[in-house]
Amino acid sequence: MYFDPDGVHTTVLSTDAAGIYGDPKFASQASMIFTLLAGSPAIDAATNSGSGQIAVNDDFYGIPRPSGVRNDIGACEGVGT
Repeated sequence: MYFDPDGVHTTVLSTDAAGIYGDPKFASQASMIFTLLAGSPAIDAATNSGSGQIAVNDDFYGIPRPSGVRNDIGACEGVGT
């Protein structure tokens, strides 16, 4: 997931054919609360393709992964506030 907070979106990186660009919709970036809000493009967006990926069974808060169809992108799984 790629996000430019200044609003200037760059093109897809040549090494990342499956790159997702957009606002991840963190609950509160200013307060460092990185759970995802409803409607985040990072929800259920992780893939298991590619080499070097590490699968984890739970997120930063101990919530089992996946809580939806697929893992969410990032350290936090599921929608929080």
